[in-house]
Amino acid sequence: QDGTLSARADCFDVDVRKVLLSEQAAKESLEQVKKFGRRLDDGKVSQKLAQSLEEFCSCVGEREYVKANKAYMDIVMGARKWQ
Repeated sequence: QDGTLSARADCFDVDVRKVLLSEQAAKESLEQVKKFGRRLDDGKVSQKLAQSLEEFCSCVGEREYVKANKAYMDIVMGARKWQ
């Protein structure tokens, strides 16, 4: 495997494949990541969110995927309880 998405594109639903292989979607994602990075640099992101992102990235880097998943869920869901 060469590690590219196109090499594994057949594993995805046709609609997902279109987005994943779209050059336009990649450009838009890159711009949004840059924009978010600038907000982080400028301190325009809450300290709690920045700490949570740091925890998530550290866990991924250490291949602690269960902990990374928990950190991710804390970021997107917070401490909300399901009813």
